[in-house]
Amino acid sequence: MIALEQLLRVPYVDSENGFDISPNGAKVAFSWNLTGRWEIYEASTDGASAPQQISRDTGAKFTPKYSPNGACLAYLVDFDGSENFHLFVHDLAAGQPVDLTPNIDFTLRPNFSWSPDGAEIAFLSSRADHFSVYIMPVKGGEKRLALDVGRPAWGVRWSPNGHWLAVEVEWQGQDHAVFIVPLDGSAAYQLGEGDTPLNATHPAWSPDGQRLAFCADPRGWYDIGIYNLECRTVEWVSGGNSDDTSPAWAAAGRLAYIHRRGALTWLAVQQPG
Repeated sequence: MIALEQLLRVPYVDSENGFDISPNGAKVAFSWNLTGRWEIYEASTDGASAPQQISRDTGAKFTPKYSPNGACLAYLVDFDGSENFHLFVHDLAAGQPVDLTPNIDFTLRPNFSWSPDGAEIAFLSSRADHFSVYIMPVKGGEKRLALDVGRPAWGVRWSPNGHWLAVEVEWQGQDHAVFIVPLDGSAAYQLGEGDTPLNATHPAWSPDGQRLAFCADPRGWYDIGIYNLECRTVEWVSGGNSDDTSPAWAAAGRLAYIHRRGALTWLAVQQPG
């Protein structure tokens, strides 16, 4: 029998904090503890070459995300095992990582999002004693508050057109809420159907940034909805006695999501209207 200590030393790829595919589809970045320490690796998606270690130095590295032009990787570093993460940006050509959050006295959640032009990053920080959304320039400068609703933020997604943030928040009881944050300075608002707020999760922007897919349970089962930002209406694209979650858009506008019915689970793909 393998001892627990030996089992825990077996290298594996981090699945909790995810991986990222480069904008041109040629590379995938992920966190791997091959050496006994979590580092960022990059591999070709066609399997033609062995994975290459990208990060060095001290600390465990997680949550790699490519910049929109693919020239940089952002990731989080835990220096002492406390999960008090620092946000780094790594120039892939120069091989030079930069800590965007040196000497911080607050915690970051392992979820952040690049702006479409690659100039800024939206991230989740506990500076206000709960996780709120901030934006910082990649090349240095002041951080600014984007959203604080008095409850912990869980995730943030920057729209492809650069006009909005979608923020998932821990809401009342076990419910979650999605807030739309306009970046023109106008007021943020909670995603809902008419005047009814929705217990919504998993926001995902359409390729043009004009619609937001999400899952919510207005009828007791999780269904996939698409929110139109121009007219502020919801189109439900799934329904019935099943749970549909985790929507994701393809570049051509098709929508995929996880469909669960009873003991069966599969990937559903459709073209929204």
